[in-house]
Amino acid sequence: MFHELNLFDYDYYLYNVVFDTGQVGKFANVSWTETNADGTETSVGLTFLIGGETPEPLPMTMTEYNDFIESMTDSYLVDVNPETGLIEEDMSLWNGVSIDLNDYYDDLFPGRDDLIDVGAGDDYVATGDGDDWVWAGSGDDVVHTGSGDDFVDSGKGRDYVDLGDGYDHVVAGGGQEEFHGGADVDLIDYHNSAGGVTVNLATNEVSGSWASNDVISGFESVIGSNTGDDVIYGTSGANEIYTYGGDDIVFAGKGSDYVDLGDGNDAVFAGGGQEEFRGGAGMDHISYYDSTGGVTVNLATNEVSGSWAANDIISGFERISGSGTGGDTIFGTSGANMIETFGGDDKVYAGKGHDVVELGSGDDYVRVGGGQEEFHGGSGVDYISYYDSTGGVTVNLATNEVSGSWAANDVISGFERISGSGTGGDTIFGTSGANTIKTFGGDDKVYAGKGHDVVELGSGDDYVRVGGGQESFDGGSGTDYISYYDSTGGITIDLAANTVSGSWGANDQVRNFESVSGSGTGNDRLYGTSGQNKLKGFGGDDRLYGRGGDDKLYGGAGEDRFDGGAGMDTLHGGAGADTFHFDHGEDHDVIKDFENNVDTIELDNFSFAPGEDAFDFATQVGNDVVFDFGGGDMLTVENATIGQLYNDLDLV
Repeated sequence: MFHELNLFDYDYYLYNVVFDTGQVGKFANVSWTETNADGTETSVGLTFLIGGETPEPLPMTMTEYNDFIESMTDSYLVDVNPETGLIEEDMSLWNGVSIDLNDYYDDLFPGRDDLIDVGAGDDYVATGDGDDWVWAGSGDDVVHTGSGDDFVDSGKGRDYVDLGDGYDHVVAGGGQEEFHGGADVDLIDYHNSAGGVTVNLATNEVSGSWASNDVISGFESVIGSNTGDDVIYGTSGANEIYTYGGDDIVFAGKGSDYVDLGDGNDAVFAGGGQEEFRGGAGMDHISYYDSTGGVTVNLATNEVSGSWAANDIISGFERISGSGTGGDTIFGTSGANMIETFGGDDKVYAGKGHDVVELGSGDDYVRVGGGQEEFHGGSGVDYISYYDSTGGVTVNLATNEVSGSWAANDVISGFERISGSGTGGDTIFGTSGANTIKTFGGDDKVYAGKGHDVVELGSGDDYVRVGGGQESFDGGSGTDYISYYDSTGGITIDLAANTVSGSWGANDQVRNFESVSGSGTGNDRLYGTSGQNKLKGFGGDDRLYGRGGDDKLYGGAGEDRFDGGAGMDTLHGGAGADTFHFDHGEDHDVIKDFENNVDTIELDNFSFAPGEDAFDFATQVGNDVVFDFGGGDMLTVENATIGQLYNDLDLV
């Protein structure tokens, strides 16, 4: 079978034929002769025999207009150099033969599976079927490839490359070039570009550095510059996109895409197809902003699901943006992460690195990971949790000051809800707006603000200070304390019935508290439970009712009234004319600071035999007076004498 080598337009003299290194032995039988062709001009006829593996000689003869090559099935590299002084040459070559045309104006028409290096000059190359490799050189070249999987390096000239069928690859050379992809999947390669390029495979718009004056069409895959900052847009079909150095941005389309980001701090925007994204070195960012629903992304395990992420594969990302409107769930890594959410009610689980979390417009939740972290709540009602902290934290939602354990180096803003540590003793301050505050183990302190707050205390002995809004307080387990000290007026609270009214307590809900403080200046009514309670009145004329249990009652300033109820109660009158009510059957009470001729003791439901009174049951024990009425009923008045009490004791 003969394959055509066409020489036309001029007369030619072939100067030499050079074989590839390592193939000389296979071309041992080489001869060449001159012959005259038909026509008025003479030309050189070249005959050489290719032997070594095939005993039959395979001739190559050349005439002025019809020259033929027949080569072996193996692809041997042959360089054919034109004689010095030739101006233009037009050739067609077949079957794995490499032609080096050097620095002339050449036209070359190869056949199948060819290696072609045309050198400098303005060349025309058209390949046939087969997988061809073409190096166009530095001239202004025109290259047409056939139906194989071809590779074209366009060189530095003003080139035109038209790729045919097949999976083709063209390397841009930096001139003012035109590239057309043809059928199947074609790749345009700007990796040699001196700077970053912008390539839009959907609109065929290109700009920047080596792409600035190019024209492209029909490409499904692209390689960005080696060191520049590239911007690449995919199509609605399947794309392969590769970037290298530089901080690159890739906008994937809706097809089944593969994106491989190289070095640099790169970003990729998912397009909604079945996609694979590889982050590479640097701090890389994956964005699901355009997803029509919420996504779940774990940067540590590379697991993704939900909406546009449902069938994706990811790896090597440190930064992420969730969907624009969906409810996302995002998990960070043990390294530094940047996590961004937008609309929707999102959940973020930060890792242990130096993280930045920016929450958007929904009611979002973030769980702190323990690094030096920055959390911003955004709009909506946002929740920050320090549950995993190894120690107690102090968090002020109003001033955004944080300290202690995992919060020690954090920066926060824009949160309305918070959870303290799981086991530490936390101190948490609310805002003037609505807050939700939750504590768990440890002895915690909560200072509610003036909004519509919900405070849920955990298993420790916790304290909450009421802020004056319409609030709900749950003490949880442990011995918990609620304080209305800042209330502008007196309140009435019943710890047993879980009711509260008056001033700041007017619209509150309380439950599971064992201790209470009334207002600082108002007239309060404080009722305990059947268990152990602490009731504190402060200023104003307060009424304190301990009920059952061993209670501690503190009146403070004002004319206060005490009734410890059953149990061994301790009563602190404080300043003012106080009344201590002791009922028959109420066990043993102790009055700590009785003021002679100021305070009063009431004995209720006691009956004495004729000629007896309460003082018949009184004994001076050191500095104290002890009344022992029998049956376990006892009353101790500290720092008093029996004589001092004669005018201060009433039977009722």
